[in-house]
Amino acid sequence: MSLFSLLLLVSLFVSVAQAKVPSNATFKLVNEGEFGPYIVEYDGNYRVLGVFNSPFQLCFYNTTPNAYYLALRMAIQRTEPIYRWVWEANRGNPVKENATSPAEPMETLCWPRPMVESLGKPTLPAKVLLASSCSQMSLKAGGVSKLVSRLSAKENVDGPYSLVMEQKALVLYYKSNNSARPMPYFASPQWSIQSGSINSVTFKSAPETEDAFAYELALEYQLADDSSGKVLILARPKYNATSSFIRIGIDGNVKIYTYYDKVSWGGCEVTFTLFDRESNWETECQLPERCGNFGVCKDDQCVSCPSPKGCSAYFYNQQTSRRWIAYELKTLRKVENSTHVGYIKAPNH
Repeated sequence: MSLFSLLLLVSLFVSVAQAKVPSNATFKLVNEGEFGPYIVEYDGNYRVLGVFNSPFQLCFYNTTPNAYYLALRMAIQRTEPIYRWVWEANRGNPVKENATSPAEPMETLCWPRPMVESLGKPTLPAKVLLASSCSQMSLKAGGVSKLVSRLSAKENVDGPYSLVMEQKALVLYYKSNNSARPMPYFASPQWSIQSGSINSVTFKSAPETEDAFAYELALEYQLADDSSGKVLILARPKYNATSSFIRIGIDGNVKIYTYYDKVSWGGCEVTFTLFDRESNWETECQLPERCGNFGVCKDDQCVSCPSPKGCSAYFYNQQTSRRWIAYELKTLRKVENSTHVGYIKAPNH
């Protein structure tokens, strides 16, 4: 197993490595040449670079003309239906044709030394998180403590969704353009701790036994007192799942993608989905934009038409006498708790 394969044994939780590249170990990456022939994620064009170690390839890619991103691609089979991007260096800050990107001293995430000492930015707007053999890469208190989604397939800037490590839990948030404060749309006791405070959360892939017939893809919680808080197993593929990463997607869903290079085609598959009608985790109705603006979701299906102009609402908790305003309604779902009542204001049509 190569060192670089170990880099993606879990790519959900990024930490910042303070490594510096010595001047005699720097190199330059030039954005020039022909485009690659295969289909890549977000329907973009790409140019492969000389930094390669199976199954990973460093590339420049774009989804709009003359706006390129330095990114790491996973998969090697030519029969793969789509090549996925697992990391990128410059979200929201594209470079142009013939641009030169130096691998120079920066604070960044750590790559195995046979490839390059380090590359990227300390404030990586990660949609995935990485772990490697050179350092444990995690969401960490006082460091990188959240993942941020991509806005859309065409627009490579930060989106409205984030996965945030808080003192007691991992929580998913949606940021509306109509509100200054992000709104939580998922929090679960399974993703929380009961006592102490979280110092870091690391996404790991490891064989279940010495025979390695199955792999566990899990979140490992480390507490502020250096004790182990809990291990939350998310998936259990029945093959080597070393090359896996977790992402918060454009729609706010959380998925694990796993690549296995021992098959002739279809080596990459989704091994975990948080909001999914087929899983034992959460319903699709939990996704804020599952049924558009003011759409009603039931049994993973949209059962009423959304409003094209959106709505605002006023809510009241009968037990606590607390009132609050929702400046934007997304997907609504029925719950058993009848203590919350609300008044919904729809715009004139």
